Amino acid sequence: MKKIRGLGDVVSIVATPVGRAFGHPCVDQKAGSVIPGSPCDQRIDRLNDLTNSAYDVFWGRASEKRRQRENATIHRNKKHN
Repeated sequence: MKKIRGLGDVVSIVATPVGRAFGHPCVDQKAGSVIPGSPCDQRIDRLNDLTNSAYDVFWGRASEKRRQRENATIHRNKKHN
């Protein structure tokens, strides 16, 4: 199974079988997967990028700032000891 990279992959897991059932041109009917480079594949990548960007804004940068504060505190405490 493919690793889930973001919301685009989650939507794809649900939508690809539906697209295959309706004969959508973005879905390879034999393999049952999204055709690489198709408009649907590009949308999946964009939605994954959006998900990753949102994660960085809300959790990634905040945790990085927290680590920097913790490192500064540890460094400051070592100077005083």
